[in-house]
Amino acid sequence: MQENMIKLIAIDLDGTLLNRKGQIDEPTAKAVRKAAKQGTIIVISTGRPIEEVPEEQLNGIGVRYVVALNGAAVYKMPEGKCICQRPMPAELASALIEELSDLEVYPDVFAAQMEYGLGDREEMLDRLPLPSDIRNYIRTHSFFIPNLPHFIRRRNMDILKISVSFIRTRDGSVLDYEEAEEILKNYDQLSVTSGGEHNVEITGQDVTKGSSMDLLLEEESVTWDEVMAIGDSKNDLDMITRSGLGIAMSNGSEVLKHHADYVVASNADNGVAEAITLFALRNEKKSKEEDDMSFLELAKERYSCRKFSNRLVEPEKLEQILQAGMAAPTAKNFQPVHLWVLSSKESIEKVNQVTRCIYGATTVIAVGCREEDAYVRDDGKNYADVDASIVATHIMMEAQDLGLNTTWVGWFDAPKLHELFPEMEGYDVVALFPVGYASDDTAGQPSPRHTERKTREELVTDL
Repeated sequence: MQENMIKLIAIDLDGTLLNRKGQIDEPTAKAVRKAAKQGTIIVISTGRPIEEVPEEQLNGIGVRYVVALNGAAVYKMPEGKCICQRPMPAELASALIEELSDLEVYPDVFAAQMEYGLGDREEMLDRLPLPSDIRNYIRTHSFFIPNLPHFIRRRNMDILKISVSFIRTRDGSVLDYEEAEEILKNYDQLSVTSGGEHNVEITGQDVTKGSSMDLLLEEESVTWDEVMAIGDSKNDLDMITRSGLGIAMSNGSEVLKHHADYVVASNADNGVAEAITLFALRNEKKSKEEDDMSFLELAKERYSCRKFSNRLVEPEKLEQILQAGMAAPTAKNFQPVHLWVLSSKESIEKVNQVTRCIYGATTVIAVGCREEDAYVRDDGKNYADVDASIVATHIMMEAQDLGLNTTWVGWFDAPKLHELFPEMEGYDVVALFPVGYASDDTAGQPSPRHTERKTREELVTDL
């Protein structure tokens, strides 16, 4: 399959797009953004319900659809509108849960926008081999019903998925795993797979990640031959084998790797970025005009953010921003500039005393210069502030390219700033940059006047 044939990329979340900390590393995010910008349709395909999909992390990388609960529900993004649900019959679901409740297992039951557990199983959560964030989410968002099968029958509920977690014993065996497998053999009307070790996931008949993507392919006029699917677990097998190009992560199951067309690096080493770069990005040489337009697009997208969310800036992104500033040219390469990263609680409290324009950001970069270190032109013009402005611009645009937001703050009490931060003594601080992720409300978005610009005739003179 040639890379220019790929029109849609389906990506699993846990163990694939997300690293071991449940985050998207920047090289992976950048590769997904590039694919989306060139017109490739990005689909997240996960066993999670939509409520557990990290929407904040997916914002800005171009995700168009989310296939949730192993295909039992499909959503159009970014609005999160459900366009398809494929439940299992209430009687079948309740009968299965009834049988499973005789075992020492934890069934997690998903209905439309609701999550349920057996009333006597809440204490079992601490004994399950689950990530702490998932365990805490279940505990705070699930409704624990004493007689869950009766509850489902009486309401004739549409159950989208049942996820069964097992307890590992001290000798390494899995409690009641074989017993659960025997029960499930009697439910051939349901689809059974696994999202990881010691886990069983059950959906309706013929409901899989792959089968539920048929709707999207028809909607987008894409064939399976034009799809690249990337995953790590058995619940990815159906979409991997249907796709024109199936990619398995090196940290994935041996079954998946056996059926995949290609195996990439692990989720800890940006395997998704490797797959997209190798097979999905257009690699033809760009002309200078195309490169210029690419930067022009970035420059037009950038705006001054006046309200930030409380999401922290990833250390690796912050380091890239600083490296971009350090790469900026200065007159005669004298480099009279210095940067200060203000991210501790104490530092943010101080900087809020000198300006009202931090807008809730948890990281601020200060850019300063020292005139005695700068190049001075023959007519006496000192280039310190020019050099600092070039560095500041590099910082601002690199942050934008990484999916972050900034504001160039020049309104602050400079004497007070030097008083609170004696480390800046002797430097003229040219700009403060609050850096972070924009809030979703109006204050975090571009102002109505953002696109207003003077005309070329007003700004440019051709001589």
